[in-house]
Amino acid sequence: MEKKSFSVTGKHVLLHSLVGVLVACILWFSGLLSSIEGKTYDLRASLLADRSSFSDEIVLIVVDQNSIDWVSENMSIGWPWPRELFAAIIINCVRRGAGSMSFDVLFTENSNFGVSDDLKLKNAMLLAGYFSLGSVFPSNTSGQLQTWPEDVPRPEFEILGEKDSLDLIPAYDRATFPIPEILTYGIVLSNVHHQPDDDGIYRKILPFVFFDNMPLPALGGGAYLSTHPDSEIAVQQNRIVLDGHVIPVDSAGRVLLNYRKPTGTYRIISAASVIRNEFQLINEEIEEDAVKEDLAGKYVFFGYTAPGLHDLRPTPTDGAFSGVEINATFLDNLLAEDFIKPVTVPQTVFRIVLLTLAATCFLTFFQTQRAQIITAILIPLFPLSLALLFYRFGYDFKLIPIELSVITGTALSIIHRYLVIGKQERFIRHSFKHYLSPVVIDQLMENPDKLQLGGERKELSFFFSDLEGFTTISEGLEPVELTNLLNDYLTEMTNIILEEQGTVDKFEGDAIIAFWNAPLDIKDHPERAVRAALRCQQRLGQLQPDFLKKYIIL
Repeated sequence: MEKKSFSVTGKHVLLHSLVGVLVACILWFSGLLSSIEGKTYDLRASLLADRSSFSDEIVLIVVDQNSIDWVSENMSIGWPWPRELFAAIIINCVRRGAGSMSFDVLFTENSNFGVSDDLKLKNAMLLAGYFSLGSVFPSNTSGQLQTWPEDVPRPEFEILGEKDSLDLIPAYDRATFPIPEILTYGIVLSNVHHQPDDDGIYRKILPFVFFDNMPLPALGGGAYLSTHPDSEIAVQQNRIVLDGHVIPVDSAGRVLLNYRKPTGTYRIISAASVIRNEFQLINEEIEEDAVKEDLAGKYVFFGYTAPGLHDLRPTPTDGAFSGVEINATFLDNLLAEDFIKPVTVPQTVFRIVLLTLAATCFLTFFQTQRAQIITAILIPLFPLSLALLFYRFGYDFKLIPIELSVITGTALSIIHRYLVIGKQERFIRHSFKHYLSPVVIDQLMENPDKLQLGGERKELSFFFSDLEGFTTISEGLEPVELTNLLNDYLTEMTNIILEEQGTVDKFEGDAIIAFWNAPLDIKDHPERAVRAALRCQQRLGQLQPDFLKKYIIL
Protein backbone atom coordinates (compact mmCIF):
# COMPACT_ATOMS: atom_id res chain seq x y z
CA MET A 1 0.00 0.00 0.00
CA GLU A 2 1.38 3.42 -0.96
CA LYS A 3 2.33 5.56 1.98
CA LYS A 4 0.43 8.80 2.46
CA SER A 5 2.16 12.00 3.47
CA PHE A 6 0.63 15.16 4.83
CA SER A 7 3.83 17.23 4.21
CA VAL A 8 4.90 19.07 1.07
CA THR A 9 6.86 16.53 -0.95
CA GLY A 10 9.75 17.10 -3.34
CA LYS A 11 7.28 16.73 -6.20
CA HIS A 12 5.18 19.55 -4.78
CA VAL A 13 8.25 21.76 -4.27
CA LEU A 14 9.31 21.29 -7.89
CA LEU A 15 5.81 21.92 -9.20
CA HIS A 16 5.26 25.08 -7.16
CA SER A 17 8.73 26.37 -8.08
CA LEU A 18 8.20 25.62 -11.77
CA VAL A 19 4.95 27.57 -11.85
CA GLY A 20 6.62 30.52 -10.09
CA VAL A 21 9.55 30.49 -12.53
CA LEU A 22 7.27 30.28 -15.58
CA VAL A 23 5.06 33.15 -14.41
CA ALA A 24 8.06 35.37 -13.68
CA CYS A 25 9.87 34.58 -16.94
CA ILE A 26 6.79 35.11 -19.10
CA LEU A 27 6.08 38.50 -17.55
CA TRP A 28 9.75 39.48 -17.62
CA PHE A 29 10.33 38.55 -21.26
CA SER A 30 7.11 40.33 -22.23
CA GLY A 31 8.51 43.58 -20.79
CA LEU A 32 5.66 44.04 -18.31
CA LEU A 33 8.08 44.08 -15.39
CA SER A 34 10.58 46.55 -16.87
CA SER A 35 9.04 49.69 -15.42
CA ILE A 36 8.77 48.26 -11.89
CA GLU A 37 12.27 46.82 -12.12
CA GLY A 38 13.56 50.23 -13.18
CA LYS A 39 11.98 51.87 -10.13
CA THR A 40 13.52 49.36 -7.75
CA TYR A 41 16.91 49.84 -9.44
CA ASP A 42 16.59 53.60 -9.01
CA LEU A 43 15.82 53.10 -5.32
CA ARG A 44 18.96 50.99 -4.91
CA ALA A 45 21.02 53.59 -6.77
CA SER A 46 19.65 56.39 -4.59
CA LEU A 47 20.24 54.53 -1.34
CA LEU A 48 23.77 53.37 -2.15
CA ALA A 49 25.08 56.25 -4.28
CA ASP A 50 28.47 57.40 -3.08
CA ARG A 51 31.41 59.46 -4.26
CA SER A 52 34.56 57.85 -5.58
CA SER A 53 38.15 58.82 -4.92
CA PHE A 54 38.18 60.35 -8.41
CA SER A 55 35.11 62.56 -7.98
CA ASP A 56 37.26 65.47 -6.83
CA GLU A 57 39.24 65.28 -10.08
CA ILE A 58 36.19 66.46 -12.04
CA VAL A 59 34.93 70.05 -12.15
CA LEU A 60 31.82 71.33 -13.91
CA ILE A 61 31.47 74.82 -15.30
CA VAL A 62 27.80 75.41 -16.04
CA VAL A 63 25.61 77.99 -17.68
CA ASP A 64 22.97 78.27 -15.00
CA GLN A 65 20.17 80.80 -14.82
CA ASN A 66 22.35 83.05 -12.68
CA SER A 67 24.98 83.15 -15.45
CA ILE A 68 22.44 84.10 -18.11
CA ASP A 69 21.04 86.83 -15.88
CA TRP A 70 24.47 88.18 -14.88
CA VAL A 71 25.73 88.40 -18.47
CA SER A 72 22.51 90.11 -19.52
CA GLU A 73 22.64 92.66 -16.68
CA ASN A 74 26.38 93.39 -16.68
CA MET A 75 27.34 92.92 -20.33
CA SER A 76 23.99 93.60 -22.04
CA ILE A 77 24.31 90.31 -23.91
CA GLY A 78 21.33 88.02 -24.22
CA TRP A 79 21.19 84.32 -24.99
CA PRO A 80 22.65 82.79 -27.15
CA TRP A 81 26.02 84.16 -26.17
CA PRO A 82 28.73 85.09 -28.66
CA ARG A 83 31.45 82.46 -28.87
CA GLU A 84 33.90 84.98 -27.54
CA LEU A 85 32.43 84.31 -24.09
CA PHE A 86 32.99 80.55 -24.50
CA ALA A 87 36.55 81.35 -25.56
CA ALA A 88 37.00 83.47 -22.42
CA ILE A 89 35.88 80.51 -20.30
CA ILE A 90 38.38 78.20 -22.03
CA ILE A 91 41.26 80.66 -21.66
CA ASN A 92 40.45 81.19 -17.98
CA CYS A 93 40.51 77.44 -17.36
CA VAL A 94 43.89 77.24 -19.10
CA ARG A 95 45.18 80.00 -16.84
CA ARG A 96 43.96 78.05 -13.82
CA GLY A 97 45.79 74.87 -14.87
CA ALA A 98 42.91 72.70 -16.14
CA GLY A 99 44.14 69.28 -17.23
CA SER A 100 41.55 68.94 -20.01
CA MET A 101 38.42 70.66 -21.31
CA SER A 102 35.25 68.95 -22.50
CA PHE A 103 32.39 70.93 -24.00
CA ASP A 104 28.87 69.44 -23.95
CA VAL A 105 27.77 71.96 -26.57
CA LEU A 106 26.64 71.56 -30.18
CA PHE A 107 28.32 74.17 -32.37
CA THR A 108 26.50 73.11 -35.52
CA GLU A 109 25.87 76.59 -36.94
CA ASN A 110 28.02 79.65 -37.52
CA SER A 111 27.99 82.38 -34.91
CA ASN A 112 25.49 85.19 -35.34
CA PHE A 113 28.37 87.53 -34.52
CA GLY A 114 30.43 86.65 -37.60
CA VAL A 115 33.29 84.40 -38.63
CA SER A 116 35.71 86.24 -36.36
CA ASP A 117 33.65 85.09 -33.39
CA ASP A 118 34.05 81.45 -34.47
CA LEU A 119 37.80 81.94 -34.89
CA LYS A 120 38.12 83.26 -31.33
CA LEU A 121 36.62 80.00 -30.10
CA LYS A 122 38.92 77.95 -32.34
CA ASN A 123 42.02 79.77 -31.09
CA ALA A 124 40.97 79.19 -27.49
CA MET A 125 40.60 75.46 -28.20
CA LEU A 126 44.09 75.41 -29.73
CA LEU A 127 45.40 77.09 -26.59
CA ALA A 128 43.72 74.53 -24.38
CA GLY A 129 45.38 71.63 -26.19
CA TYR A 130 43.56 68.75 -24.53
CA PHE A 131 40.01 69.27 -25.73
CA SER A 132 36.96 67.05 -26.13
CA LEU A 133 34.15 68.59 -28.13
CA GLY A 134 30.72 67.06 -27.74
CA SER A 135 29.36 68.18 -31.04
CA VAL A 136 28.80 64.96 -32.89
CA PHE A 137 25.16 63.88 -32.90
CA PRO A 138 24.75 60.44 -34.57
CA SER A 139 21.37 59.13 -35.67
CA ASN A 140 19.80 56.65 -38.06
CA THR A 141 16.89 58.89 -39.01
CA SER A 142 18.19 62.45 -39.16
CA GLY A 143 21.46 64.28 -39.64
CA GLN A 144 23.21 66.46 -42.14
CA LEU A 145 25.87 63.97 -43.21
CA GLN A 146 26.11 60.33 -44.21
CA THR A 147 29.91 60.25 -44.57
CA TRP A 148 32.76 61.72 -42.59
CA PRO A 149 33.45 65.28 -43.87
CA GLU A 150 36.72 65.71 -45.72
CA ASP A 151 37.56 68.94 -43.89
CA VAL A 152 37.05 67.41 -40.44
CA PRO A 153 40.09 65.76 -38.82
CA ARG A 154 39.63 62.03 -38.37
CA PRO A 155 40.04 60.37 -34.98
CA GLU A 156 43.64 59.68 -34.01
CA PHE A 157 42.71 56.42 -32.29
CA GLU A 158 41.15 53.16 -33.43
CA ILE A 159 39.25 50.33 -31.81
CA LEU A 160 40.75 46.86 -32.01
CA GLY A 161 38.86 43.61 -32.06
CA GLU A 162 37.42 40.85 -34.18
CA LYS A 163 34.54 41.73 -36.48
CA ASP A 164 32.03 39.89 -34.31
CA SER A 165 33.28 41.78 -31.28
CA LEU A 166 33.18 45.14 -33.04
CA ASP A 167 29.52 44.51 -33.86
CA LEU A 168 28.89 45.16 -30.17
CA ILE A 169 29.44 48.87 -30.87
CA PRO A 170 26.43 50.45 -32.65
CA ALA A 171 26.99 52.05 -36.02
CA TYR A 172 24.98 55.08 -37.15
CA ASP A 173 24.14 56.12 -40.71
CA ARG A 174 23.81 59.85 -40.16
CA ALA A 175 25.41 62.54 -38.02
CA THR A 176 25.47 66.27 -37.46
CA PHE A 177 28.95 67.76 -37.14
CA PRO A 178 30.22 71.03 -35.73
CA ILE A 179 31.07 73.75 -38.22
CA PRO A 180 34.57 73.31 -39.75
CA GLU A 181 35.56 76.86 -38.76
CA ILE A 182 36.10 75.77 -35.14
CA LEU A 183 37.68 72.36 -35.75
CA THR A 184 41.35 71.63 -35.55
CA TYR A 185 43.67 68.69 -34.98
CA GLY A 186 43.89 67.42 -31.42
CA ILE A 187 40.21 67.86 -30.68
CA VAL A 188 38.46 64.60 -29.78
CA LEU A 189 35.03 64.70 -31.35
CA SER A 190 32.62 63.01 -28.97
CA ASN A 191 29.09 61.71 -28.90
CA VAL A 192 26.64 63.48 -26.59
CA HIS A 193 23.51 61.81 -27.94
CA HIS A 194 22.31 59.44 -25.21
CA GLN A 195 19.03 57.55 -25.23
CA PRO A 196 17.00 56.92 -22.06
CA ASP A 197 15.41 53.62 -21.10
CA ASP A 198 11.80 53.00 -22.09
CA ASP A 199 10.56 54.78 -18.96
CA GLY A 200 12.53 57.93 -19.80
CA ILE A 201 15.28 57.46 -17.19
CA TYR A 202 18.93 57.80 -18.24
CA ARG A 203 20.59 54.76 -16.69
CA LYS A 204 22.87 53.69 -19.55
CA ILE A 205 24.96 55.36 -22.23
CA LEU A 206 26.96 54.17 -25.22
CA PRO A 207 30.73 54.33 -24.52
CA PHE A 208 31.49 54.30 -28.24
CA VAL A 209 29.59 54.47 -31.52
CA PHE A 210 30.68 54.21 -35.13
CA PHE A 211 29.89 56.68 -37.89
CA ASP A 212 31.28 55.93 -41.34
CA ASN A 213 33.58 53.38 -39.66
CA MET A 214 35.04 56.13 -37.49
CA PRO A 215 34.87 55.65 -33.68
CA LEU A 216 33.26 58.34 -31.59
CA PRO A 217 33.57 58.12 -27.77
CA ALA A 218 31.08 59.42 -25.26
CA LEU A 219 32.11 62.85 -24.01
CA GLY A 220 33.52 61.40 -20.77
CA GLY A 221 35.62 58.96 -22.77
CA GLY A 222 36.67 61.81 -25.05
CA ALA A 223 37.90 63.73 -22.01
CA TYR A 224 40.11 60.78 -21.10
CA LEU A 225 41.36 60.26 -24.66
CA SER A 226 42.24 63.95 -25.02
CA THR A 227 44.78 63.55 -22.20
CA HIS A 228 45.77 59.98 -23.12
CA PRO A 229 45.92 60.10 -26.93
CA ASP A 230 47.99 56.91 -27.19
CA SER A 231 45.46 54.77 -25.34
CA GLU A 232 44.71 51.34 -26.78
CA ILE A 233 41.02 50.51 -27.17
CA ALA A 234 39.87 46.93 -27.64
CA VAL A 235 36.49 45.26 -27.77
CA GLN A 236 36.22 41.90 -26.07
CA GLN A 237 33.26 39.75 -25.16
CA ASN A 238 30.77 41.89 -23.24
CA ARG A 239 33.30 44.60 -22.51
CA ILE A 240 35.37 47.43 -23.94
CA VAL A 241 38.87 47.98 -22.60
CA LEU A 242 40.11 51.57 -22.75
CA ASP A 243 43.75 51.95 -21.77
CA GLY A 244 43.35 49.05 -19.33
CA HIS A 245 40.07 50.36 -17.89
CA VAL A 246 37.26 47.83 -18.32
CA ILE A 247 33.86 49.10 -19.49
CA PRO A 248 31.26 46.28 -19.09
CA VAL A 249 28.51 46.58 -21.68
CA ASP A 250 25.24 44.80 -22.42
CA SER A 251 24.22 43.17 -25.70
CA ALA A 252 23.31 46.61 -27.11
CA GLY A 253 26.76 48.03 -26.35
CA ARG A 254 25.54 50.22 -23.47
CA VAL A 255 27.14 50.61 -20.06
CA LEU A 256 25.18 50.95 -16.81
CA LEU A 257 26.39 54.07 -15.01
CA ASN A 258 27.14 54.08 -11.30
CA TYR A 259 25.62 57.42 -10.34
CA ARG A 260 27.27 58.97 -7.32
CA LYS A 261 24.40 60.89 -5.71
CA PRO A 262 21.90 63.62 -6.62
CA THR A 263 23.19 66.58 -8.61
CA GLY A 264 26.11 68.34 -6.96
CA THR A 265 28.51 65.41 -6.61
CA TYR A 266 31.17 67.31 -8.49
CA ARG A 267 32.44 70.79 -7.85
CA ILE A 268 30.26 73.20 -9.83
CA ILE A 269 31.38 76.65 -10.93
CA SER A 270 28.99 79.14 -12.45
CA ALA A 271 30.02 80.28 -15.93
CA ALA A 272 29.35 83.87 -14.86
CA SER A 273 32.06 83.70 -12.19
CA VAL A 274 34.56 82.30 -14.71
CA ILE A 275 33.76 85.03 -17.25
CA ARG A 276 33.99 87.72 -14.56
CA ASN A 277 37.29 86.25 -13.33
CA GLU A 278 38.75 86.27 -16.86
CA PHE A 279 37.85 89.87 -17.54
CA GLN A 280 39.28 90.86 -14.15
CA LEU A 281 42.53 89.20 -15.16
CA ILE A 282 42.48 90.95 -18.54
CA ASN A 283 41.90 94.30 -16.85
CA GLU A 284 44.61 93.49 -14.26
CA GLU A 285 42.12 93.86 -11.43
CA ILE A 286 43.46 90.63 -9.87
CA GLU A 287 46.79 88.82 -10.09
CA GLU A 288 46.97 85.66 -12.24
CA ASP A 289 48.94 83.86 -9.54
CA ALA A 290 45.87 84.05 -7.31
CA VAL A 291 44.01 81.51 -9.48
CA LYS A 292 46.83 79.77 -11.34
CA GLU A 293 46.53 76.38 -9.60
CA ASP A 294 42.79 76.47 -8.90
CA LEU A 295 41.94 73.81 -11.53
CA ALA A 296 45.35 72.17 -11.70
CA GLY A 297 45.10 68.78 -13.43
CA LYS A 298 41.31 68.69 -13.22
CA TYR A 299 39.01 67.27 -15.87
CA VAL A 300 36.83 70.30 -16.63
CA PHE A 301 33.41 69.82 -18.24
CA PHE A 302 31.29 72.65 -19.60
CA GLY A 303 27.54 72.41 -20.10
CA TYR A 304 24.11 73.84 -19.39
CA THR A 305 21.95 73.58 -16.28
CA ALA A 306 19.58 76.52 -16.77
CA PRO A 307 16.05 75.08 -17.10
CA GLY A 308 15.32 77.07 -20.26
CA LEU A 309 18.25 75.47 -22.12
CA HIS A 310 16.59 72.03 -21.99
CA ASP A 311 19.58 69.93 -20.96
CA LEU A 312 18.18 68.41 -17.77
CA ARG A 313 17.61 64.67 -17.67
CA PRO A 314 15.96 62.29 -15.17
CA THR A 315 18.43 59.76 -13.72
CA PRO A 316 18.15 57.10 -11.01
CA THR A 317 19.39 59.51 -8.35
CA ASP A 318 17.88 62.80 -9.51
CA GLY A 319 14.87 63.90 -11.52
CA ALA A 320 16.75 66.86 -13.05
CA PHE A 321 20.32 65.80 -13.79
CA SER A 322 22.23 67.87 -16.32
CA GLY A 323 23.55 66.20 -19.45
CA VAL A 324 27.07 67.35 -18.62
CA GLU A 325 26.88 65.56 -15.24
CA ILE A 326 25.90 62.34 -17.00
CA ASN A 327 29.02 62.60 -19.15
CA ALA A 328 31.13 63.45 -16.12
CA THR A 329 29.74 60.38 -14.33
CA PHE A 330 30.99 58.19 -17.19
CA LEU A 331 34.53 59.55 -16.76
CA ASP A 332 34.29 59.13 -12.97
CA ASN A 333 33.23 55.48 -13.40
CA LEU A 334 36.00 54.94 -15.95
CA LEU A 335 38.70 56.27 -13.64
CA ALA A 336 37.33 54.41 -10.61
CA GLU A 337 36.59 51.28 -12.67
CA ASP A 338 33.27 50.81 -10.92
CA PHE A 339 30.65 50.73 -13.63
CA ILE A 340 27.63 48.61 -12.72
CA LYS A 341 28.17 45.27 -14.40
CA PRO A 342 25.14 44.12 -16.42
CA VAL A 343 23.40 40.79 -15.90
CA THR A 344 22.76 38.38 -18.76
CA VAL A 345 19.49 36.56 -19.41
CA PRO A 346 20.92 33.11 -18.47
CA GLN A 347 22.30 34.53 -15.24
CA THR A 348 18.93 36.01 -14.28
CA VAL A 349 17.04 32.81 -15.15
CA PHE A 350 19.51 30.80 -13.05
CA ARG A 351 18.95 33.14 -10.09
CA ILE A 352 15.19 32.91 -10.51
CA VAL A 353 15.24 29.10 -10.49
CA LEU A 354 17.77 28.80 -7.65
CA LEU A 355 16.13 31.28 -5.26
CA THR A 356 12.61 30.01 -5.96
CA LEU A 357 13.61 26.41 -5.25
CA ALA A 358 15.45 27.50 -2.12
CA ALA A 359 12.42 29.48 -0.88
CA THR A 360 9.88 26.70 -1.43
CA CYS A 361 12.22 24.10 0.09
CA PHE A 362 12.87 26.29 3.11
CA LEU A 363 9.14 26.66 3.64
CA THR A 364 8.78 22.89 4.14
CA PHE A 365 10.77 23.08 7.40
CA PHE A 366 7.80 24.80 9.04
CA GLN A 367 4.83 22.56 9.83
CA THR A 368 2.17 24.95 11.07
CA GLN A 369 0.16 27.19 8.79
CA ARG A 370 0.97 30.24 10.87
CA ALA A 371 4.71 29.61 10.79
CA GLN A 372 4.62 29.11 7.04
CA ILE A 373 2.72 32.35 6.45
CA ILE A 374 5.14 34.34 8.61
CA THR A 375 8.08 32.73 6.84
CA ALA A 376 6.58 33.42 3.43
CA ILE A 377 6.24 37.10 4.39
CA LEU A 378 9.89 37.26 5.42
CA ILE A 379 11.33 35.27 2.52
CA PRO A 380 11.03 38.13 -0.07
CA LEU A 381 13.39 40.17 2.11
CA PHE A 382 16.22 37.84 1.09
CA PRO A 383 16.21 38.69 -2.67
CA LEU A 384 15.87 42.37 -1.70
CA SER A 385 18.94 42.08 0.50
CA LEU A 386 20.80 40.34 -2.30
CA ALA A 387 19.86 43.14 -4.72
CA LEU A 388 21.31 45.75 -2.36
CA LEU A 389 24.41 43.65 -1.77
CA PHE A 390 24.97 43.09 -5.49
CA TYR A 391 24.63 46.81 -6.22
CA ARG A 392 27.09 47.64 -3.46
CA PHE A 393 29.65 45.39 -5.15
CA GLY A 394 28.90 46.82 -8.61
CA TYR A 395 26.56 44.23 -10.11
CA ASP A 396 23.07 44.52 -11.50
CA PHE A 397 20.40 42.24 -10.05
CA LYS A 398 16.97 41.76 -11.64
CA LEU A 399 14.95 41.95 -8.45
CA ILE A 400 11.31 41.99 -9.60
CA PRO A 401 11.21 38.75 -11.65
CA ILE A 402 13.00 36.95 -8.84
CA GLU A 403 10.64 38.35 -6.20
CA LEU A 404 7.62 37.47 -8.34
CA SER A 405 8.81 33.89 -8.82
CA VAL A 406 9.64 33.43 -5.13
CA ILE A 407 6.33 34.89 -3.97
CA THR A 408 4.35 32.81 -6.47
CA GLY A 409 6.14 29.58 -5.51
CA THR A 410 5.76 30.09 -1.76
CA ALA A 411 2.14 31.23 -2.11
CA LEU A 412 1.29 28.06 -4.05
CA SER A 413 2.93 25.95 -1.35
CA ILE A 414 0.85 27.60 1.37
CA ILE A 415 -2.38 27.38 -0.62
CA HIS A 416 -1.70 23.72 -1.43
CA ARG A 417 -1.02 22.96 2.20
CA TYR A 418 -4.19 24.73 3.33
CA LEU A 419 -6.52 23.22 0.73
CA VAL A 420 -5.18 19.66 0.61
CA ILE A 421 -2.71 18.89 3.36
CA GLY A 422 -4.28 21.21 5.92
CA LYS A 423 -7.66 19.60 5.45
CA GLN A 424 -6.23 16.17 6.21
CA GLU A 425 -4.29 17.47 9.20
CA ARG A 426 -7.35 19.16 10.65
CA PHE A 427 -9.29 15.92 10.30
CA ILE A 428 -6.66 13.97 12.20
CA ARG A 429 -6.30 16.55 14.95
CA HIS A 430 -10.05 16.76 15.43
CA SER A 431 -10.43 12.99 15.47
CA PHE A 432 -7.66 12.23 17.96
CA LYS A 433 -7.40 15.32 20.16
CA HIS A 434 -9.45 13.63 22.93
CA TYR A 435 -7.43 10.41 22.86
CA LEU A 436 -3.85 11.36 22.06
CA SER A 437 -1.44 13.89 23.52
CA PRO A 438 -0.49 16.88 21.33
CA VAL A 439 3.05 15.49 21.12
CA VAL A 440 1.77 12.16 19.77
CA ILE A 441 -0.54 13.94 17.34
CA ASP A 442 2.39 16.03 16.05
CA GLN A 443 4.42 12.88 15.55
CA LEU A 444 1.48 11.27 13.82
CA MET A 445 1.27 14.26 11.47
CA GLU A 446 4.89 13.70 10.54
CA ASN A 447 4.31 9.95 10.06
CA PRO A 448 0.72 9.54 8.85
CA ASP A 449 1.57 6.17 7.34
CA LYS A 450 1.32 4.84 10.91
CA LEU A 451 -2.46 4.99 10.45
CA GLN A 452 -2.96 1.70 8.61
CA LEU A 453 -6.34 0.19 7.91
CA GLY A 454 -6.61 -3.45 9.06
CA GLY A 455 -4.24 -3.00 11.98
CA GLU A 456 -0.91 -4.63 12.71
CA ARG A 457 0.55 -7.08 15.23
CA LYS A 458 2.78 -5.50 17.89
CA GLU A 459 3.42 -5.51 21.63
CA LEU A 460 1.34 -3.00 23.62
CA SER A 461 1.11 -1.94 27.25
CA PHE A 462 -2.48 -1.60 28.51
CA PHE A 463 -3.91 0.46 31.34
CA PHE A 464 -7.19 -0.35 33.09
CA SER A 465 -8.61 1.56 36.02
CA ASP A 466 -11.85 2.17 37.87
CA LEU A 467 -12.98 3.60 41.20
CA GLU A 468 -13.61 1.25 44.12
CA GLY A 469 -17.20 1.51 45.37
CA PHE A 470 -18.24 3.85 42.58
CA THR A 471 -21.72 2.24 42.37
CA THR A 472 -22.40 3.12 46.00
CA ILE A 473 -21.00 6.63 45.53
CA SER A 474 -23.12 7.25 42.45
CA GLU A 475 -26.31 6.22 44.27
CA GLY A 476 -25.79 9.01 46.80
CA LEU A 477 -25.31 11.84 44.26
CA GLU A 478 -27.67 13.80 42.11
CA PRO A 479 -27.19 13.29 38.31
CA VAL A 480 -25.57 16.73 37.85
CA GLU A 481 -23.17 16.16 40.74
CA LEU A 482 -22.30 12.70 39.44
CA THR A 483 -21.58 14.08 35.97
CA ASN A 484 -19.36 16.83 37.38
CA LEU A 485 -17.49 14.32 39.53
CA LEU A 486 -16.78 12.07 36.54
CA ASN A 487 -15.67 15.01 34.41
CA ASP A 488 -13.24 16.23 37.04
CA TYR A 489 -11.88 12.75 37.74
CA LEU A 490 -11.54 11.61 34.12
CA THR A 491 -9.97 14.91 33.05
CA GLU A 492 -7.23 14.66 35.66
CA MET A 493 -6.48 11.02 34.86
CA THR A 494 -6.58 11.54 31.10
CA ASN A 495 -4.13 14.43 31.32
CA ILE A 496 -1.63 12.19 33.07
CA ILE A 497 -2.06 9.41 30.49
CA LEU A 498 -1.59 11.86 27.62
CA GLU A 499 1.46 13.40 29.28
CA GLU A 500 2.99 9.93 29.26
CA GLN A 501 2.16 9.70 25.51
CA GLY A 502 -0.53 7.08 26.04
CA THR A 503 -3.63 6.62 23.88
CA VAL A 504 -7.02 6.69 25.59
CA ASP A 505 -9.10 3.91 24.12
CA LYS A 506 -12.44 4.42 25.92
CA PHE A 507 -14.28 5.40 29.05
CA GLU A 508 -16.86 3.08 30.60
CA GLY A 509 -18.46 4.95 33.43
CA ASP A 510 -15.64 5.50 35.89
CA ALA A 511 -13.37 3.01 34.09
CA ILE A 512 -10.50 4.11 31.82
CA ILE A 513 -8.88 1.92 29.19
CA ALA A 514 -5.64 3.17 27.59
CA PHE A 515 -2.62 1.70 25.83
CA TRP A 516 0.92 2.54 24.72
CA ASN A 517 3.06 1.80 21.62
CA ALA A 518 0.26 2.49 19.11
CA PRO A 519 -0.31 4.07 16.71
CA LEU A 520 3.28 5.31 17.09
CA ASP A 521 6.19 3.25 18.37
CA ILE A 522 7.25 4.09 21.91
CA LYS A 523 10.38 2.26 23.01
CA ASP A 524 9.81 2.62 26.78
CA HIS A 525 6.05 1.96 26.69
CA PRO A 526 6.00 -0.44 29.69
CA GLU A 527 7.71 2.13 31.91
CA ARG A 528 5.35 4.87 30.74
CA ALA A 529 2.26 2.74 31.42
CA VAL A 530 3.43 1.88 34.93
CA ARG A 531 4.44 5.47 35.61
CA ALA A 532 1.03 6.68 34.43
CA ALA A 533 -0.73 4.22 36.79
CA LEU A 534 1.35 5.35 39.74
CA ARG A 535 0.85 9.01 38.96
CA CYS A 536 -2.92 8.48 38.63
CA GLN A 537 -3.06 6.86 42.08
CA GLN A 538 -0.99 9.66 43.56
CA ARG A 539 -3.12 12.35 41.95
CA LEU A 540 -6.34 10.66 43.06
CA GLY A 541 -5.08 10.69 46.64
CA GLN A 542 -4.45 14.43 46.31
CA LEU A 543 -7.93 15.05 44.91
CA GLN A 544 -9.86 12.87 47.39
CA PRO A 545 -10.23 15.52 50.14
CA ASP A 546 -11.52 18.07 47.61
CA PHE A 547 -13.93 15.54 46.13
CA LEU A 548 -15.25 14.58 49.60
CA LYS A 549 -15.80 18.22 50.46
CA LYS A 550 -17.19 19.30 47.09
CA TYR A 551 -19.54 16.43 46.41
CA ILE A 552 -20.33 15.51 50.06
CA ILE A 553 -19.48 11.88 49.49
CA LEU A 554 -20.28 9.89 52.59
